[in-house]
This record gives sequence, structure tokens and C-alpha cells, in this order.
Amino acid sequence: MTKPDFFIIGAPKCGTTSLIYYLAERDDVCISVPKEPHFFSTDLPDYRQIKDIFSYESCFDYDDNMHKSTGEASTWYLFSKEAVKNILEYNPDARIIVMIRNPVEMVESLYKQYSYNLDENANSLEEAWSLQDSRLLGENIPNGFEEPSRLQYRKVCELSTQLERTIRQVDRDKLKIILFDDFRNNTKKIYDEVVEFLGLPDAKKNNFPIYNTRKDNRSEKLAIFLKNNAVFSAFVKNIKKIFNIQSIGLAERILKFNVRSSGSSGSSGKSEEFHRQLIEHFREEISKIEKILKVDLDHWRE
Repeated sequence: MTKPDFFIIGAPKCGTTSLIYYLAERDDVCISVPKEPHFFSTDLPDYRQIKDIFSYESCFDYDDNMHKSTGEASTWYLFSKEAVKNILEYNPDARIIVMIRNPVEMVESLYKQYSYNLDENANSLEEAWSLQDSRLLGENIPNGFEEPSRLQYRKVCELSTQLERTIRQVDRDKLKIILFDDFRNNTKKIYDEVVEFLGLPDAKKNNFPIYNTRKDNRSEKLAIFLKNNAVFSAFVKNIKKIFNIQSIGLAERILKFNVRSSGSSGSSGKSEEFHRQLIEHFREEISKIEKILKVDLDHWRE
């Protein structure tokens, strides 16, 4: 097969899901299944879905007669210290797309995503933030959490270090850096720029739904029950057997009912005072990003 030629490498909660879905709508683009194999993040072994090259290349249903570009969107490649190096060893001509956002917003959104997935057991972002040092020692790790380094909110959202590492490794003409603010406020413009960056023809796309928005569970107890659903599965299995049916879709209906969108401004279990503390913590980080990208990000300090 033709090797993947573009990689959306993160950061998480910065619009990567929406962008890869927009590209996946095109007939001339082949996207991996799953969209986040994390094959190249060899320093995050517990989070790699795919661990051998044959399985990795099998993620791409590439068609020479149809596809002009092939890619994936493993959002933790940016955080990984080894992923970009591994990608370029695999395909030296690979194009790299980075999406970043205000680190304060990113911390809040990441915490909410973990909580919604039942991967974070801290009752508030402030509590999760306070647990980072103990978690670094292997304590207070939520059961079943894959790759505990991803619970280090400070390090995960120190984007300047990750940007500098990526810029050192990737030729400038093969690297595109996108601010989430720009992507959110002028999605079509950024999408068109990405299409041009990948050398694809303009598809005249004008519809841009938002994917992977911030969500909450209406009932955390119900969500936990469905996640650890041995009893529920046995109940559904018996119903299927009694009525001789293949699927009743009960779990899907309950899951859908239990989800509510909290939007980009939803509460993340933080106080206004703690929000200000986060701004102060990331103030120097924001300045570093401004210098790297040569942009004014003063609104990130509000």
C-alpha cells in the first residue's frame, strides 16, 4: 500500500476530530480505522492501539484508483517524545498538522472528557490538578486508566515544549500549525488551507458540523453501570434469546439518553478562583507560544 502521507498529531481537545472527519468525507482521502491508532507513540506503550507495522498498514483501506492522500489523527503524537521521529523514519515526506488551543481551556476540556469517559475519578478539576504529584508516583490512578502520564495535566498542556520539539524535527514546508481559535471562528478558511497544504483539489465544502463536543453524563451512576455491564449484558442476552432477536439497541438508547452536551462553556468543576490560578500557571507558557508562532495571544490570559 501507499504509506500514509499526512498525520494530524494533536493536541487532544483542539479540533482534531472535526478536521479528520471533514477530510474523511472526501472520496480522494483515505483515513485510518481506527482514526487514532497511536502506532508511532512508542513511549506511550499502554495507549498504543496498534503495535506492529502489518496491523498498522491494515488500518488503511487504500485504493490507488481513488485516493490521492492517506492519513490519520492520533492526538497524543504531539505529546509523545518519539512519535514524530518515528513517523519521519517511516515516511520522510510526511506532512504534519498540529492543532493547539489556550492551555487553560485545554486543561478544562481534557478533564471533562476524562470524566465523561469515566477515566477520571477526581470530583473536580481542582482535585485532579492537586493529585498530579501523587499520580506521578503511581498513586491515585483511576482503575484501568491507560498510560497514566496522560493524567499529568500540566505537562500535557505545556504545548510550547511540544511545538518546539516538532518544529526542530519537521521541515517548515511540511508542517502546518493551526490555532483552535482560528479553526472555530473561521472553519472554512482553515479547512481550505489544509486542503491546499495536502495538495488536494478544492472540494467546495461549506458545511462544517462540530464533532466531539464537550459532554456530561446525566447520571454518573448509570454511566458506571453501563460501563461495567456484566449484569446488564446478561439481561439483554436473555431478552434476545426469549424473543429470538439479534439486537434490541437498548444499551445504545440508554447511553444516548444519558448524554447531554455541555458546550464549550460548560462547567468543568472549577471555581473562578482556581480558573485564575490556571491562567497564572500558564501565563509564561502562553508567552512562549506567542514567541514561537509570532502571534498575539493576550486574550488567552483573560
